[in-house]
Amino acid sequence: MALKQEQELGDQLKELGIQACSSPKHTGDHVPEQREELLGKVLPLYIQVCEDGGRLEDLNLKWLAALSTDAIIAKIHSRVAERPAEDARDEMVRFFQHVKQTSCEARHGQGWLLLKALLLLTADSSDILSSINPGLPAALVKCLYLLVCLPAKKENGAIEETFQETLTRVLLQLCRQPVNVERLVETQELQCLIIGLTSLWDQTSPAWRRQASRVLKAVSAVATSNTVPCLLEKNCVRICIQNLSHIRTDVSGELLAEVAVAVFSFIRDTYGISPMLFNEFDSNDGYRALENILKCCEKGVSLDHFQPVEELLALIASFTMLGKAELKVTLCVTNPQPPGFRFDPPLSKGSTVKNLPAFHLLQSSLLRSQDPLLCCQLLRTLQTIWEKDPINFFLLEWTIQSMTQLAACVWQKPASVQKLFFSLLEMVRLLTSLHLLTQHTRPY
Repeated sequence: MALKQEQELGDQLKELGIQACSSPKHTGDHVPEQREELLGKVLPLYIQVCEDGGRLEDLNLKWLAALSTDAIIAKIHSRVAERPAEDARDEMVRFFQHVKQTSCEARHGQGWLLLKALLLLTADSSDILSSINPGLPAALVKCLYLLVCLPAKKENGAIEETFQETLTRVLLQLCRQPVNVERLVETQELQCLIIGLTSLWDQTSPAWRRQASRVLKAVSAVATSNTVPCLLEKNCVRICIQNLSHIRTDVSGELLAEVAVAVFSFIRDTYGISPMLFNEFDSNDGYRALENILKCCEKGVSLDHFQPVEELLALIASFTMLGKAELKVTLCVTNPQPPGFRFDPPLSKGSTVKNLPAFHLLQSSLLRSQDPLLCCQLLRTLQTIWEKDPINFFLLEWTIQSMTQLAACVWQKPASVQKLFFSLLEMVRLLTSLHLLTQHTRPY
């Protein structure tokens, strides 16, 4: 059956004149209506053969990708142009919905066919990715913005599920090419998506919000040279901080954590290129926005929805390493120390804590919270900071006495938190023993 389909597709391709030997310059022979008709015939066969594992050496995939890209961009622009946002959203749902392909429905389901074909075409080859229309990422992000930031109609929920993952994966695959990210961060579409997540959180579709978060984290991870200046010019970080600083207290912690990670990951991921986004966050009191979110998380988040909270704590932990000022250990330590102990650390691994305001967020939440899941994850986050560089324990303990403060209130915490705390004390004992072994011949 697969061989028959490959043969049928090959015959179609020969008939349509888009074999590998065909040059892109020949596509001008077809008017747009003819191109649309050609795609309607070729794409279903192409998708089926690909899904059956067929090989299509005679197919000019770069040309097919370019033609499909041009078609989907034109369709998106024509459907959203000069329409109210709500109507534009409905148009996108109708365009992308997955319908079983029949001759009478070919035109109706073309959006899905184009999207599915692009998913297959962009899956592996960077050569194909480099041949697509550079406007595709921005066009798809515009769709994503409409789908995320405007409320969905209840009757469309099942329809949207049919293309949700496909649309997201196409964007993720496009983001593998730095040139696509470079263009995308310069667009108004990305700015609208970033700010929209923090200002329209009460309207956003939870399912689409998760997809938008995946896309923004993928864009952030590439960290191109123009990411920082573009986001600074559009005041994205400052506006997001303002929006998240004025949230209602009844908003779920996992929702806010998901949004914060999506928009503030740019700060962590671009720091190695430029600290300017971090400076913007620091000077606009971004810590207060994160503190509000942590307080919402302290009310309790179920295990099934806890991953965004884990990611938020990891992001804050990464912020503790950002900054220029090195922490200084106080020479006069009031707490008892083991006999003969002297702090004379070896060269650091370069991952020392520098940002106390970020660490205070974790410490304060740990002291306040009675939620066992959150407290345990906070303790694990503290452990990861120590593991980044053993010096961090001494820097933190002798600067703000973090474990000492926790020890004073751990008896009030749930049993699971107490158990993990005492296991961390064993780690502290090993750290202290290590320094004692290296310093035992050097008295005060």
